[in-house]
Amino acid sequence: MILLQAGGNNAGFAAVAYACIFTPVGTDWGAPYPDPKGPCYLALEAAEKYIFSQEWNGLWFDARWIINQIFDDPKVKNNPNFRLFLSGYFQFFYDKGGDGDWCDSISFGLRYENRPLLSLALRKKINELIRGLNAGIKKAVETSFHPDRTKFIDIDSAITDGKFCQPGHNIWDQYWGDKVILWNMSPQGVVFNTGGTGAVDGQNNTYEVREPTRAEFDKWLETGRYTDDPREVPTNMSAIANAAHAGLGQADGVAMGDDPKWLDYIGPYQKNFPGMGLRPFHPKSIGYTMMARKMMTEIEGEYRDNPAKPPKTPFPVPHNTRSIQLLFAKFKNRYSWYAYEGPSGQKVNPCFNKVKKSGFHAVVFDFQELRGGLSLEDPPWVDSLDEKGVTWPIDVDKDGMNDCRFESDPSSAGRLNCNDAFIKDFKKDDSWNDGIIKCPGYFRGDEYWYHRAWVVEY
Repeated sequence: MILLQAGGNNAGFAAVAYACIFTPVGTDWGAPYPDPKGPCYLALEAAEKYIFSQEWNGLWFDARWIINQIFDDPKVKNNPNFRLFLSGYFQFFYDKGGDGDWCDSISFGLRYENRPLLSLALRKKINELIRGLNAGIKKAVETSFHPDRTKFIDIDSAITDGKFCQPGHNIWDQYWGDKVILWNMSPQGVVFNTGGTGAVDGQNNTYEVREPTRAEFDKWLETGRYTDDPREVPTNMSAIANAAHAGLGQADGVAMGDDPKWLDYIGPYQKNFPGMGLRPFHPKSIGYTMMARKMMTEIEGEYRDNPAKPPKTPFPVPHNTRSIQLLFAKFKNRYSWYAYEGPSGQKVNPCFNKVKKSGFHAVVFDFQELRGGLSLEDPPWVDSLDEKGVTWPIDVDKDGMNDCRFESDPSSAGRLNCNDAFIKDFKKDDSWNDGIIKCPGYFRGDEYWYHRAWVVEY
């Protein structure tokens, strides 16, 4: 088995964190969300475009491509007991309003003044992107070549509270307590122990918080402390010190030494993204524990419900009990090929959520056709940029038929080849003249058009 998680930064979350939440010193972060002129709005808009895109350059297409690439390896493709698990993200904020709106006046910004606030609108939008990210990964699993051996793990459903801005939490919980499962080292202000014990015990009535002066803020950047008062609760600088000793700053082109100002500057590609010490969207140990328990439950359930299969029997004599059906599709101005494997003598319904109900599963999904002036009379020459064509690996649901592939051919409809021992040509589908099949898209008004093209039985 393999367990993967999509990278949030690949979906634009680093840019969102930079423009909407951290906005380091020296950055003119402009109008706050939801003002459409502000950098925060633009960063959210860019992330939203990628996450919710249904086109080839969107999240779900990229995730599906990765899944299919993994199963393209012969050791994976021909192992019926292999499983691929993809985990999602959990939402960072409580965003139901009401008692959670105490967070409206809170900021994670590492700057003295003009700090961006965690408004309800911003919290809702970021959570919406996370839900979209999870939905895109789940859709990629369901539309991949191997949804029967790939599973999405919904981490978000396992974590109901412990997020930022939960009702009943306070500033102590947000930064130092154990109620929040996310790590946050950003300074809220000067925190003093008022309990008289010389050590803060985390109780709500034993500390007070106030805004630092400008001089105190500058002192914090240099030393990690605002004041020399022994009652001050210092920022947890242990992670900063560990990173400095590991030389991570030098690897990013920033010499840290003993000066924690690097927190403003270190980041991927030296683009001034938040540094390691300010990563509040990474779980604490308790958060990772909750995620691990959810993953273990899902993985154990998958192997319990779908136990290991015995080795495949020797290559059988085909009896035309199964079929592979090639369909030509149009969505807006995009043309592509689809292939479905299922029982012989039946017709696949290519509409979303109806493929499985018609007894089929997708073995080739949305392979774009780039040849201009194409018609159904043309065979599915897989790669129009390669005169030799290429092959489509195909998972045939029949014992003994391993290493199967569709082989393109410029002069015919192509062939099914398994182990170079069973080879059979595709023929024109007998429902060729039945017309166009129209299926609703993922957004209101969208339509996918399919036309039956070629078929092989085995």
